Order: sequence, then C-alpha cells, then structure tokens
Amino acid sequence: EAALAAVPALALAGAVATQLPRRPRVVDRANRAAACATAALAAAVAVAGLADPAAPVRGGWLLLDGAGAVLLLTVAVVGLVAALASPLQLAGTGRGLFRAGAARRRYYLALHLFWAALLAVPLVGNLAVAWLLVEATTAASAVLVAFSGSARALEAGWKYLVLTTFGLAFALLGIVVLADAAGGGLAALDYAAIHAAAAGLPPEQALTAFVLIAAGLAAKAGWAPVHNWLPDAHSEAPPAVSAL
Repeated sequence: EAALAAVPALALAGAVATQLPRRPRVVDRANRAAACATAALAAAVAVAGLADPAAPVRGGWLLLDGAGAVLLLTVAVVGLVAALASPLQLAGTGRGLFRAGAARRRYYLALHLFWAALLAVPLVGNLAVAWLLVEATTAASAVLVAFSGSARALEAGWKYLVLTTFGLAFALLGIVVLADAAGGGLAALDYAAIHAAAAGLPPEQALTAFVLIAAGLAAKAGWAPVHNWLPDAHSEAPPAVSAL
C-alpha cells in the first residue's frame, strides 16, 4: 500500500523540486532526476502488479489489479519520455503564458502535477476519487496547452478546459445517480462495492448512470462526436504534453 501511494507522491515531489532552483540547467537536471525516480518506482509497482494479476493489491482508497498495472506502466513510460524530451522543446523559450524567467519552472510544475494525477488514476479503488483525479488532469494540462501564450493556444486551452469539464459534469451526475442506486455514500462507489451491488441495482438508474458516465468520459477522452476540443488542444500543446 505504501508503494502505491508513493508513486503519485514522488511525482508531486518532482513538481516541488523543479521550483527550487533558478538556473535553467539545474531546473532541467531536477526534472530529469525526479522523472527517472518516479518512472522507476511506478514501473516497479506495475511489474509487481502484473506478476499476479489475479490477486489485486488493496489498501484503503488504493487498488492495483492487472488492468491498472498495464495503465500505470504505460503512463510511467510515456511520462518519462515526455519529461526527458521537455528540455529540448523548452530551449529558447521566451515570454509566453508566464514571464521568461519563470516559464521553465512553471512548465515543469504543471507537467509533474499532470503526470501525478495520471499516475494516481489507475491506483485508486473508488469511482468518485478517480473522477476527481481525472478532473485534476484537466486543470494541469489546460495550462500546458496554453503554455505558448499565443491567441490560438489560449483559445485551445479554454476550449479544452470548458468542454472537458462540461463533459465531466455529466459523468459526475452519473456517479451521483449510481451512488443513489447503490444505496450508500462514497463507500458505495468503491469498485468492489459496485461489483457486488451490480446485480441488485434498479435497471433504470443503472442504465442512466452508465450513459451519463460513458458520455462524460467520452468528452474527456476526445471520442467522436464529442471531440471538438481535441484538434486545437493537441496542435497547440507542446509535443511532450500532447503525447502524455
């Protein structure tokens, strides 16, 4: 359980560590060190989860099963590549969304916060907590989409923030409907509790919850036809951010 919690915590520590130095080269080194440590721990946890996917690791709000381990490993690898590639794309970056002296550090702050939330999503065992983390990825990544500060980037960032948050509001409504159908509060939204209660859920409420949650997450994931934000956001975001 401690190792599961340490994965996003290490990414959060990386976000802090990149804010302490002032010289660009030292900031880049802090980013690389934090990224390598985070990815190594996440990969080790994911491999341990894949070693026995039929026996999920549980503890409090945390859960790691085989599917979660695959997602965790994927996010760890892509996040590491994004962090290591970022100094190259930041070379020569001037004034944008942030003043020139602080832009590099603010970029790494948002990047590591984004990565921390993404790493945490497959590690939580509660649908409501997962929703909160997915919403957190929106806040951090919207800043990165608009990072260049150009008019098109700002428009893309706002469009991404508004449309995906609007979609996630539908997902939240579906989660509330599901919790009411399950007859409980936050504990009823644990994945194990949902699985145990599934057969006894009122069919109408269960279907309503499913449609709302699926539609809301489709908007966040950029599935057609609710993908209006996606072309602008990916074309304006820095390449490493787009990949992550």
